[in-house]
This record gives sequence, structure tokens and C-alpha cells, in this order.
Amino acid sequence: MPTFDGNNYEYWSIMMKTMFMYQDVWEVIENGFPEPTNATTLNALSNAQRNLLKENKIKSTKVLNLIFLGVEPSIFPRIQGYTRVKPTWDMLETVYQGLAKVKIAKLQSLRRYFETL
Repeated sequence: MPTFDGNNYEYWSIMMKTMFMYQDVWEVIENGFPEPTNATTLNALSNAQRNLLKENKIKSTKVLNLIFLGVEPSIFPRIQGYTRVKPTWDMLETVYQGLAKVKIAKLQSLRRYFETL
């Protein structure tokens, strides 16, 4: 399993995404899943909906565990308080890959620098 140390986020995320797709849990990260907000909503679920919720919670916990195992101890404090997988993955992506606008700006800056050489 690849371990993320704060460098080469793109490589690590591709390797992890491939592993999650292989284990058929990527949709939990990509889309998340709705959880009942209170006991009334939970009680109103059918048996099939309860089973799906339980399956999604198991998948989410499995993925969260793999993410925790896949980061160095220096990165772990940033994610240790997360209990849901989608916000955890999104936070890592935002912090280490950067927002799309920031990434585009960096690439444009590098291109200008290259052209001036």
C-alpha cells in the first residue's frame, strides 16, 4: 500500500483511487452517502434502505481506515478528527493538490518562466 508523506500527492491519490476502485468502494468517496439526521428518519427507513445504509457505513469505515494507514504519522494529525471518508479525502485533495485555480495559476507561471528562458 502506498504511503503519503506530503510529497507526490498525485501519485499517491491515483494509487489509492485504483485500490479503492478494485475493492468496489470508490463510490463512497466520490459521492458520499446520505445518513439519517435523527431517530425518526432512521426509523422510517425500509429494511432494504437500512441494509444499504449499513453497507455504506462499513465501506466508509473500511476506506477511512485505509486512508489512515496510507499516510505518514506527520500527516495523520490533519485527518485524525474526521469520521466520514468523503470530507477526509476532499481535505487531503484540497490541501495537497490545491484548488484547481491555484494549480492553473502555478502552471501558467511556470510556462511564462519557461518561455522567458
